Amino acid sequence: MLSTVFLCFNKSMKTQTIFFNILSSFFLLWLCFATMWLCLSSQNFHYSFWYKKLSIEENIQRFAPLNEKGKQSFALTVPAQHAGIFSDVVHSINNAGKGLSDITYRPANAANSYIMFTPAEVTHLQDVADLLTLMKWVSLCVLVGFFVVMILMVSKKIALAKIKYHVTYGAGFIVVLTLLTLLLGPKNVFYWLHIHIFPEDHQWFFLYKESLMSTFMKAPDLFAPIAVSWLLSSVGLWLLILWVKSFKMV
Repeated sequence: MLSTVFLCFNKSMKTQTIFFNILSSFFLLWLCFATMWLCLSSQNFHYSFWYKKLSIEENIQRFAPLNEKGKQSFALTVPAQHAGIFSDVVHSINNAGKGLSDITYRPANAANSYIMFTPAEVTHLQDVADLLTLMKWVSLCVLVGFFVVMILMVSKKIALAKIKYHVTYGAGFIVVLTLLTLLLGPKNVFYWLHIHIFPEDHQWFFLYKESLMSTFMKAPDLFAPIAVSWLLSSVGLWLLILWVKSFKMV
């Protein structure tokens, strides 16, 4: 009888150890993604670097003069303005969309500034801002959950699993998602997410000739390196924290 109880207790403890380690690892990974989003936002997602690598200036010079919304004068703006506008967009979408409709550009030697985005573009960017606001609340809940899990692990004397187990399951899961994305095609996945995340009656696909937003971001080309850098930096931070924690446990 006692041996049966002891066996059940051991199985229960093993199950709890696995469960709490998976949960804590997932929560930590989420928080790393949230942290690196804020860090990359503060660096303007390195727009100026990708601006040169992706030949965005050439894209602007090619398509801005063809703009069908009467914004052909955007072709007379300079790279520094483009980086500044992108920074304004990043700031706005990270702050519930505040100021999106007020973003302007001023052509070289012009006396007046012009509204950058059309109502449809503002609506789409506001949808992005609303999504980020939701993610902020989710991240706050995850942060609380992470501390609760840590407290429970300490109280139950559940040790943090070795880093190799976190890498095997956590990083393995990310690798599978990455390979699946590459198999399906990053652009196809990007479009699928837009279709299923944003409101059906809100435009999210914009041709270069109708949208300065798409033109000066060279969408969706710019989003690929931003997504990769966000992924790698977040996973790197996650692994670093796990390594430091495991090092302290030795």
